[in-house]
Amino acid sequence: RKSEPAPPHQDFSAAVFDRMGYVNFWIALNEIPPERGSLRFFSGSHREGPLGWRDRDGQLSPSGRSLLETYPDLAERCPPSEPLHLRPGDATAHTMLTVHESPGNFTDEPRWNLINLYVPEDVVYTGLVRGGIEPLVDVGQPLDHPRFPVIWRPGD
Repeated sequence: RKSEPAPPHQDFSAAVFDRMGYVNFWIALNEIPPERGSLRFFSGSHREGPLGWRDRDGQLSPSGRSLLETYPDLAERCPPSEPLHLRPGDATAHTMLTVHESPGNFTDEPRWNLINLYVPEDVVYTGLVRGGIEPLVDVGQPLDHPRFPVIWRPGD
């Protein structure tokens, strides 16, 4: 199954939650060579802070410009890695502020992956992005639902 490219972005830009601090674990379920749309990461970009956001219409910024158009020297300050070649079970982990991209999958083979997102226990759902949370948690409320278990607390 073919997929479109994912331009450089931070996951924080989705603004699902009210604060920073989450980590994304991306696990390959089949072989994902570069031509199948594997990820690239912009080295050190997590130290840049929030760089943009997506609104309900998918615009990266109010101007509609891309992240690299808005910050043209970002790739120089934070050089992108080579596209990864992942095998089944390989995983990447990145913070919500790490800029990353995917060139898209233009092969006839699917790119299967599993994404696990770990958020601080007290985050609040903003309602900005829909996608399965809204029937479980009200806008402006913490993720207090069995589908969002607490798996670790500092001091445990």
